[in-house]
Amino acid sequence: MAGLNRGEWSEFLAILDLLENPQFKVVDSNLKTIDTTTFCLKNIILHTNSNLFKIVRSTNTVEVFKNDVLKYTISIQEITKNKQVLFTEIKENQSKSGSFSIPEIVPFIQKLNENNIIKSCSQSKSDVDTYIFDSRVNKIKNIKYSIKSQLGSPATIFKCKSANKYIVSC
Repeated sequence: MAGLNRGEWSEFLAILDLLENPQFKVVDSNLKTIDTTTFCLKNIILHTNSNLFKIVRSTNTVEVFKNDVLKYTISIQEITKNKQVLFTEIKENQSKSGSFSIPEIVPFIQKLNENNIIKSCSQSKSDVDTYIFDSRVNKIKNIKYSIKSQLGSPATIFKCKSANKYIVSC
């Protein structure tokens, strides 16, 4: 697997955090809670070449489907372990510019996406395509996010493309 830059690795870190902690709230640009509405991640869609990967969050696992066929079931503990490795590597490579590899998480990435790439295609304006449960309207919605990393600062934020609000994770 080719190396990724800190921003690309941070996008993957945010995805792992959402899979590990699927409940989140909407906050403003100062990270203050706007209201008590909670959202719950149901799944994440990754588009790569001609394949569609759907990662479905369950109670203690995530299921990875490739073109609607179940390929893997991954425990939340495995997600947590790989998220911690990734976070440590991003922090340790903080002073370096350019891309870097993290060989120890490649087998895990291969379970989520056979092409070993966890990022949106160049034509997409969003980084993450999700389906979330919105408790305010009691419905599942498709929302696309652009991830902006502040790793080394208090939080990694998601800027919702459809509404100028921020959703916190990490």
